[in-house]
Amino acid sequence: MIQAYIIMGCAGSGRREIVADLLDSLPAGSLVILPAGEPTAAVDQRLENKASITRWEMRPTGLVMPEIPAETDSVLILIDGTADPVEQLELLVEWFKARDEVELARIITVINSRLLCDNPQLKLWFDACVYFSDVVLFNKREEVPNKWFSDFQQRFAKLCYPCMFEFVKNARVRNPMEVLFPEARRMSLAFEFEDGEPKPEPVDLLSGSFGLGDESDEDDDPDEGGDELDDVAVTEPYFERDYSGRRKIRLPDIREYLGR
Repeated sequence: MIQAYIIMGCAGSGRREIVADLLDSLPAGSLVILPAGEPTAAVDQRLENKASITRWEMRPTGLVMPEIPAETDSVLILIDGTADPVEQLELLVEWFKARDEVELARIITVINSRLLCDNPQLKLWFDACVYFSDVVLFNKREEVPNKWFSDFQQRFAKLCYPCMFEFVKNARVRNPMEVLFPEARRMSLAFEFEDGEPKPEPVDLLSGSFGLGDESDEDDDPDEGGDELDDVAVTEPYFERDYSGRRKIRLPDIREYLGR
């Protein structure tokens, strides 16, 4: 089974440098898939020295992902840090459903702490990333007050988020193996496919439904509370759309804050 990691965060947050660090703790035979929309960077040479590098692309018809060589042990997929992360994750759910040989190990978000601290209006964008994340890494921490970090973590602790929060220093994490350990700690259930069972039906992009409930079930006994249970639908809040097909939760355009 190929272990896959999704690396989230905005462009310029230092994700590739952190991936270069994490690759030292992964077995040989890793594949790094970069978004086609992001330009090359100096750190890419370090990545090429440690792993195979390729690109993926998001088109109106869906994701165009490269073939994964059979000898691959782990895959690290960087989402496009200039685009909507939810749109990309919803398409990645479908990609994982179609590939039994690939298992999602973890979703890791790298936060540009300085950017978010200076632009609190980006809270919703980063909140969406944290919701889907097993690990959240604070990077670009220069001149950000300690209280900002404690307040940020406390807010999610009150919401009982199980994800880990770690600090990055000099593009390195304190314990790479803890970050990479394949254990789900995210709020989202979108990528949770039961072992040994058929994967869920493809996502209805207009409703956000993952086939976890059947609204047409006519066998429920009303006396046993069947109707009440039918009213409770298991949905992914960030995937939900209104009747016009638009997201119920719409994220700000990160490009407006990146100078692009």
